Amino acid sequence: MGSRLPAEPNKEKRKDETQMKKTKEEVMKGIEKKLEKGIQEIFASEQMKEYLAFLSNFRQYSFNNTVLIFSQMPTATLVKGYHEWKKLGRYPKKGSKAIKILAPLITKKKDKETDEEKSIIYGFRYVNVFDVQQTEGEPLPEPPVKTLEGEKNVTKELYNDLETLIDIPIYHEDTKPANGYYHIIDKFIALDHDKPQSGSENLSP
Repeated sequence: MGSRLPAEPNKEKRKDETQMKKTKEEVMKGIEKKLEKGIQEIFASEQMKEYLAFLSNFRQYSFNNTVLIFSQMPTATLVKGYHEWKKLGRYPKKGSKAIKILAPLITKKKDKETDEEKSIIYGFRYVNVFDVQQTEGEPLPEPPVKTLEGEKNVTKELYNDLETLIDIPIYHEDTKPANGYYHIIDKFIALDHDKPQSGSENLSP
């Protein structure tokens, strides 16, 4: 029996690259299906209200990516890539399943008339992100919240004027840890019930 010659290194490399490309294409097709299904489910069910509330946390993302995040993790509130979380001293928990979203592929192209370089989107690729609840590590820095404080009569008068002038209902309930919030769906303002309505109170949301 003749001896079998080992496979050529270049041939094996091309085979691996072809397999990798095929895998990426399959993942992209899966993302496209998730996007299509997610849109159908949102607009053809009772999920619309939940989705609109969900949008308030993802204003910087495109419509397609908000649908993808919502369809994969409806409870998500803050998503970042691995390296972005690493900068904050946080890492994905073991076994966490990444949320797949789309990122544009951008190239530079010179304008023939002005000779200026312009950024052109020529396609999309998928990237993995993780929600904050999927990570662990250093606590997230909390942004400073300015509160409204002052003399008893002044703050009471200001509060009463605001309540009269704005055409939005104001309710007092348990809003901790926030001092209050605005409900974008039902259009009302809620203030924490432990905050007094006069004196050196805190009226900031």
